[in-house]
Amino acid sequence: MTDHNTPERACRQCSGSMEGKRVDAEFCSALCRDRARRQRDREAGKSMTTTTYVRKGRSNPRPTRQKYSRGWVSPSGALTLVTRNGERAVFKCECGNLRELDINNVRKGVTKNCADRASHPDPRVKSEDVAYSTAHHKVAEAKGPASDHSCFRCGEQAEQWAFLHGTHDVKADETGREAGSPFSVDPKQYAPMCRLCHVRWDKAKQRVAGNAVSLVHIGLWAVLFEGDDIEAA
Repeated sequence: MTDHNTPERACRQCSGSMEGKRVDAEFCSALCRDRARRQRDREAGKSMTTTTYVRKGRSNPRPTRQKYSRGWVSPSGALTLVTRNGERAVFKCECGNLRELDINNVRKGVTKNCADRASHPDPRVKSEDVAYSTAHHKVAEAKGPASDHSCFRCGEQAEQWAFLHGTHDVKADETGREAGSPFSVDPKQYAPMCRLCHVRWDKAKQRVAGNAVSLVHIGLWAVLFEGDDIEAA
């Protein structure tokens, strides 16, 4: 029953009817309540939103496109960029050689020079020691590129010179990219292999002897290859 002596209440926001609302209610709906709140915020000078969108990323062009252009000098000071092709570029080394290198490797200091060992001795080499990469370079110098030969296991075109693990004199770098990889300084200990056969050969050695010297491989090398230059089986 409606008390005709009580004035009808109205919503503070839209002035609509408050019929059926609580006695202490001020708004007819949640929508009107939110509108009233936003209006109070505007009048108080507040932003309508609590967060401001900040665009991610850079407003300027990519720094790699801007910074690494002709004339850029590497952190080591030995390489100067000549021409760029995407993420690679031709660099002129302080020794005068031109070589295409990965820009990121030069930027990070992984590549410090053109790696011509005639001008830049391998920093990993101490006294008479030979590093992994140097040993493989010597094999290529003695026997030519592996791609000029057939894989001695499957007969397909070879891609890499593979260490046969046929010696007790096994070396391994302590630091660098090839740290822990076994190798030999004797070019006769290498055979031309395709990539797949190379992987299978190394996995077979791991199964037989792990990281230790493999007597099985030493015996196999002595029977098949000792005294001969390995071409293809």
